[in-house]
Amino acid sequence: MRRFSALYGSSPAHLLLALAALVVSAWAVVQAFGQGPPLSLTKWFVGSILAHDLVLLPIYSLVLIGLLRVVGGRGAQNRAEASPRGLLVLNHLRVPAALSLLMLLLFFPFILGLADAGYEGVSGLSTDPYLPRWLILSGALFLLSGLILVVRLVRGGASTARGPSGSAAEGPGAPPAG
Repeated sequence: MRRFSALYGSSPAHLLLALAALVVSAWAVVQAFGQGPPLSLTKWFVGSILAHDLVLLPIYSLVLIGLLRVVGGRGAQNRAEASPRGLLVLNHLRVPAALSLLMLLLFFPFILGLADAGYEGVSGLSTDPYLPRWLILSGALFLLSGLILVVRLVRGGASTARGPSGSAAEGPGAPPAG
């Protein structure tokens, strides 16, 4: 088992989960290509990759750099310079914000009321509930994350983020090194 972990870099369970995710992803792509013209789907897929890498990634990287400066003081430009408690709070804001924005990205025509009238005719469903449901779900994500943050702070989660040598400790409560 150690030899496998040394060669692969993680446990066999990780490999099985990664393979399962690959199989599910491949199945989803096959199903998607069976639903419509492959060229349209390919254009959409390549366009979304380019939009993410050329537009969104630089934007949220700059936002993260700005937030790290706020959390870690004026000169902090990376995680190593930010306080453990500040990083903990930042991460508890980043996760629900990312999930909320992902839902907005996936369902924006319905949430913003931009879906055409044909949707209601075909599905028999109105797009009216999308905005309030997205707002409620986003609020619930932030509330849950805030409650988890409070529990972690009460239990001393931010103080355990630094090891005895003052360097970032590895573990589930510690912010990622980098």
